[in-house]
Order: sequence, then structure tokens, then C-alpha cells
Amino acid sequence: ILSACGLSTDTVATVGGEKITRGELAALGATTPASQAAALDNLIYGRLIELEARAQKVTVTDEEIATQNRNDITSSQGTDAFVQALLQ
Repeated sequence: ILSACGLSTDTVATVGGEKITRGELAALGATTPASQAAALDNLIYGRLIELEARAQKVTVTDEEIATQNRNDITSSQGTDAFVQALLQ
């Protein structure tokens, strides 16, 4: 799907055998190195949640993953400017 849309299918990370592509980062609007790093962290974290949910036979939505991700970032990092940027 990504290559059909003109987005790169180059793998930037692999989580539990599942690839995260440069196109997925681009689809999130990650254009600068800092935004790409933040987007990659979020994609990796989301994939880890999805993998564990599948292992536990639990269904999770993208919204539930995003909410958990925001909660975990805030609780582990505080509310400085970097965290606020990640949350956006």
C-alpha cells in the first residue's frame, strides 16, 4: 500500500518480526530528524503493545494504543517541552 502511494518501503526498524518503514514515518508527517525519532519511538511502542495484545489474545484499537503511549510518556518523563512535542 505504501509503495503504491509513492511512500518508501525501506525498513527503518523491525519489532517482533514486523517492519516499520520510512513511508510510515513520512505518513505521520515526520520530516525532521527530531520528529522522525519521536515518530519512530511511537511506532515502535505501538507495535510492542500490539504484539503483546495479540499474544494475550486481546484486541486493542489505534486510539487505545495512542492513549496508553501518551500516558506512559507523561508519567515517565514529566511535562517538559520535549514531552509536549511528542504528545502532539
